[in-house]
Amino acid sequence: MPPPSPSSPLPPIAILHGPERFLQLEFTDRLRTRLIQAHGEAAGVYFDGAQASAADILDECRSLSLMMSHKLVIVDRADLLLKGSDDDDDDAPAAKSPKARGVPGSKSARELFEGYAAAPDSSATLVLRAEKWRPGNLDKAVLKSGGHIAQCQAPGDAEAIAWCLTRAPEHQTQIDRPAAALLVEFIGPDLGRLDGELAKLALVNPGQPITPETIRLMTGITREEDFWAIGPTLLSGDAAAALTHLAELVEISRHDPAPLSFTFVDLARKLHAVSRGLADRESPQALMSRLRLWGPTTQLLLDKGRKIRPEAAAALLHECVQAVVRQRTSLGDPVRILEGLTLRFASLCRT
Repeated sequence: MPPPSPSSPLPPIAILHGPERFLQLEFTDRLRTRLIQAHGEAAGVYFDGAQASAADILDECRSLSLMMSHKLVIVDRADLLLKGSDDDDDDAPAAKSPKARGVPGSKSARELFEGYAAAPDSSATLVLRAEKWRPGNLDKAVLKSGGHIAQCQAPGDAEAIAWCLTRAPEHQTQIDRPAAALLVEFIGPDLGRLDGELAKLALVNPGQPITPETIRLMTGITREEDFWAIGPTLLSGDAAAALTHLAELVEISRHDPAPLSFTFVDLARKLHAVSRGLADRESPQALMSRLRLWGPTTQLLLDKGRKIRPEAAAALLHECVQAVVRQRTSLGDPVRILEGLTLRFASLCRT
């Protein structure tokens, strides 16, 4: 189910469930944009459903704030919050859970959310996100309140190709159907990876459409062999392991050093953004959503971002960008340039 159209009413509650995390993040971003247009601001408040209580979340939704006119309250892993009070039978009463975390009396977490859905607060928008979801009376209450429920399922190849055509302009580029089909053939229908690849390919020839030739040169068949996997090795702080991994990519897998350099730039960009965000007291959940972080590098980026000063991360990003410039202007051996960057990553990430 797609996000609400610009002309549709803003939902007071949204349930986003399914295995495709990228769609959950995209839906949330579009909803946030519409809330900002409507209210001038929409500060995000994040909860982890595995740890938070229903009472705390709903108190946040109902509480007034002098600092913001509207709140976007996001609950990740909401299925864990409702676990134990799920009612598979739509007409069956919800199970009581007197000992639920932070829930007074005998009402279950699901009952509390159903009660809130009957009269949602106008100063907050509640978003429940989960990979797995058991539908029941809560879904009915959300829809009755004017809310929205989106199934974020992984697309097939045909849907992924169509998605690439509409997504490319977000990266200030264009891609035609044959090129999009080739990209999906190489990458697979994973929207997160496709989005990252489109962002990378858009930088190759800025302002020009992405062609099949560019995809063959810069991407290659990466379903099983992905040079972006060097990210965790670069962040490990182990110079020997990182240099070995780089050598394997260049000498054994025969990857071109030019597209490899974009991996270094992208990783340095994310490291700087995480370091700056954490220094500004932005929550890890907010950073993960804003920067679209997932996969094996996410926790490493958060760990290193807590220890590395933003100024040091910015200097590393500058060096990576300059390295790309040197490569494209033939000012130095491309492999030696990458080796130098690998040692800079290792030195900084040993901090």
